[in-house]
Amino acid sequence: MNQLTADQIAIIHKVLIEKLGVKPAQITPEARLDTDLGSDSLAEVEIVMALEEQFGLTWPEDAEFTQKSVAQIYGAVALAIERRGNPLASASETRAV
Repeated sequence: MNQLTADQIAIIHKVLIEKLGVKPAQITPEARLDTDLGSDSLAEVEIVMALEEQFGLTWPEDAEFTQKSVAQIYGAVALAIERRGNPLASASETRAV
């Protein structure tokens, strides 16, 4: 799997900061969206939409957002960029990140 660039990671961080209202220091690879960053299902939908827009990706409307940590988001975005397809199609691969 491709690694994200520093610019791509910065974009993900910006989306999380804007959508969750958290401080930059709170965003670590280990941070969980729900318990550490205060995300709920509506915020997760907004995160997906923002990531789609920023990276030109598409999550299917009926797909469940399974990325629960920042590291898993990195993995999903990297995989989606590599495939330019559905980042949730291979959730087991993104969990290993």
